Amino acid sequence: MFRKFVFPFLLLGFLSLTACTEKNLNEPFLGYWLQETDKRPISLHIKEDGPDVVVRAGQLRFGPYETYNWPGEVKQENLLNMGNGRLQLRYEDGKLVDVDDEQSTFRQIDEAQYKSEVEQKRK
Repeated sequence: MFRKFVFPFLLLGFLSLTACTEKNLNEPFLGYWLQETDKRPISLHIKEDGPDVVVRAGQLRFGPYETYNWPGEVKQENLLNMGNGRLQLRYEDGKLVDVDDEQSTFRQIDEAQYKSEVEQKRK
């Protein structure tokens, strides 16, 4: 009788511990990012949306400051696929690097810097 109850609880405990140690692949990408360029930099706000992420991207175009919300998914460790394949970013040495253009990089900024940057571009 004792074995009937103890074994299932031990198994359940082991499975729950295994689930807790699973690595969150989204973690390095979360936060606020700013493209490292002087010409109309893109700003990104990446936050979790269930198992995936949602990316709010903004850029000063020829006129108004435009923002887009793109779905994002971390398919492999250190690789973020955004906008249904529109853009892929790799996390490398604390920066995000555009897979298609190695010269296009993003540095992480804090929320206050992000809000200041966005507000400045809207004027």
